[in-house]
Amino acid sequence: MEKEQVPVSGFEVNFVPGEVTVTGCNGVLVYEDEVILLRLTQGRLRIDGSGLMLKSYYAGEMQISGRIRGMELCPR
Repeated sequence: MEKEQVPVSGFEVNFVPGEVTVTGCNGVLVYEDEVILLRLTQGRLRIDGSGLMLKSYYAGEMQISGRIRGMELCPR
């Protein structure tokens, strides 16, 4: 399966099955097994799934693994 890229002003989301990488992340607002809410320059990104884990967070780039069911861009 090909990697999906979602370009939006101020950040970038790369998705492959079982892992999502977010570049331009400014922090974590919610970190739970079934939801992770990230702070972005242009709003927030909600990631829903199960077994979600923060694999790495370095220099504004975050990698999250787990069974990802959906993502939603939320206004501030």
